[in-house]
Amino acid sequence: MKRNIIALLLIVFAFFSAYGQSAEPIDLIVLLNTSSQMNSSYDNVNEYLTGSFLSEFLRLGDTFHLIPFSSSPHLDVARRVSEVGDVETIIARMLLQYPIENGSNVTSALNFAEQYITTLPSRQKKIILVSTGSSDTDNLVAASRQRLSTNNATLDYVQVVPGQRLSNLPVSGRDGRQQTSSPGTSTQTSQQQTEQSTQTVTTPPVTQGETQSSETTQSVATSSSTDSSSTSTSSSTTSSSSASTSSSSSTSASTGTQSTSSSQVGGLSKPVIAVIAILGLLLLGFIIFLATRKRDSGSSPSRGIMGARKKDEEEDLAPFTDHSKDLAQYAAVQSRQRTTPYADRPPKADSVKTPVINPTGPLLLNLFVEDQNTAIGKRNIHSLKSGYSLSIGGGSSDFFIFLVPMPPSIGEIRRNGSQCTFVPKKPKYFPDLGSSELRDCINKTIRVVSDKKYEMRMRFEMYEDPLVALNRVLMSIKVPG
Repeated sequence: MKRNIIALLLIVFAFFSAYGQSAEPIDLIVLLNTSSQMNSSYDNVNEYLTGSFLSEFLRLGDTFHLIPFSSSPHLDVARRVSEVGDVETIIARMLLQYPIENGSNVTSALNFAEQYITTLPSRQKKIILVSTGSSDTDNLVAASRQRLSTNNATLDYVQVVPGQRLSNLPVSGRDGRQQTSSPGTSTQTSQQQTEQSTQTVTTPPVTQGETQSSETTQSVATSSSTDSSSTSTSSSTTSSSSASTSSSSSTSASTGTQSTSSSQVGGLSKPVIAVIAILGLLLLGFIIFLATRKRDSGSSPSRGIMGARKKDEEEDLAPFTDHSKDLAQYAAVQSRQRTTPYADRPPKADSVKTPVINPTGPLLLNLFVEDQNTAIGKRNIHSLKSGYSLSIGGGSSDFFIFLVPMPPSIGEIRRNGSQCTFVPKKPKYFPDLGSSELRDCINKTIRVVSDKKYEMRMRFEMYEDPLVALNRVLMSIKVPG
């Protein structure tokens, strides 16, 4: 994976070096939807943004602005592209935008972008909106595009359909290769004009000479004998002038051909230089890769063999110590404790007391999944009212299990006053419960098994805001006097 990213960076930077200087710098602003609606399209969006999107829209000297949004937008990075390290930073920031938050406020994102561009320098601005859409989103984009047209800014919309590859992708219109090949195109046009002018100069004198010769021949045949000498003289003069005209035409044609071939060489020089630059950068990357591999494997084979031989000699000189008893004891302990994630382990006995729940007050619950990363904000913290229920599972479930792939709504938690009950909706994922309900499920461990027999444990805990807990501790301290 690292090698693929390095190769992509080298190609992108080579493209920037060859063609980026011909375009005027712009401000490229990306509005990226990071809500949970984009979860199934995370790989497709990243593949587009870190690949063809950068090659199409970004050039050396441009400034890249990333504005992720869900319920509210914020500026994540603003960086001017001057070297390959800047491209690495931009790609890293886009890959960190994992879509797990709630809400998708496109209106707020467009308003934020319209206000933000007023703080940027007075040059062309390109805004790209990457989000799921609807008819309302299309209307918002059309209205914003009309407002932005007065501020030297354009807006393109990349609509994301969950679970499908991206289509109808926008085009920047800044293809450096077209700009670079413009002189070549004008050279080819001048070549065609030169060839046409050469043909125009060459062909008519020959035709005119032939016509004059035939007319002179006819006049000689029909004229009297007294005028034959003068007619012959004029005929020979006409023939000599026709020959000189043909000779000059041939000379001008050869001259035009030489100038045409010279202009072709001049028109092809820039693309050839660009190709040589790209090949040079690829060769440099290959040399760096070989040097790094050689450094990791050691300076020389002989030195590695000598180091291994010296180590063997030191081990031979070390006194022998019998550790068989210690190893046997350690192995016996390991054999008793050896488990794997796929082992069928019974749930641990819960020693936590049943919490006291106010039947009329609010109840904040937090879903804890064993081995699952908890640094996801408040994604698995929800308020449960009496008489309501919340779903558990993958996909768009209220409580999200993302450690392994799980179908949505495999179970739900219900509240009735001060009592919370867990109800399995798909019993095959709960081998210990089956279709039985688990009453007073707060702080109790529930075993879950995925489709590929991967075993997990989860439990519901009462959530308390850290700020409230800190205030309670501080208020409990009694100061003497």
